[in-house]
Amino acid sequence: MTSYDDTTIALFWSNVGPPDANGCRLWLGYRGKPGYGVFKQRGAHRTAWRLTYQGPTKPGAEHYRHSCDNPPCCEPSHIYPGTHTDNMRDRSARGRHPRIGAPHKTVCSNGHRKIGDNIRFNGGRIVCKSCLREANRRFRERHLERCRAYGRASEQKRRARRRAAKEAIRQPGPEWDISDQVTRADFPHTDAA
Repeated sequence: MTSYDDTTIALFWSNVGPPDANGCRLWLGYRGKPGYGVFKQRGAHRTAWRLTYQGPTKPGAEHYRHSCDNPPCCEPSHIYPGTHTDNMRDRSARGRHPRIGAPHKTVCSNGHRKIGDNIRFNGGRIVCKSCLREANRRFRERHLERCRAYGRASEQKRRARRRAAKEAIRQPGPEWDISDQVTRADFPHTDAA
């Protein structure tokens, strides 16, 4: 176990906030990508548990798991040691493993139902189509605002003009006749003798 001096311990606890409504004490310092606090190149929740309980109690306990499922929480009573297998079981039991036996969420974060025609698989993730449509609508609105601000035609108008031009090229004119097609006989020099 890493030992810390009193100044480092005081610095650590100064980065831990007061308890919230769930009793979680959130890490106020730097947080890594998955949302876990980082202190001295280690997980802040691991450091909180080790400072409070003075080391691991379970052999092979390389993971410190949250009972509250809140990654930045540093409340020692919400953290308990365990093995990698314990951690994976927790993940599946709490529905955070998308592929192996975990119950999938049936409602997205915006309250749309994630069933039937309202889901799309995007890079191994299940995505709500209603949320995608809403995000695309907001993007188009922002794009149109920018176009108006700079005096440009909207992308939709440009696409409509392009389609009309392509259709005009594809449509045969009134003078076009099937007998006007070029045949192989029109090029006698290409025939092999």
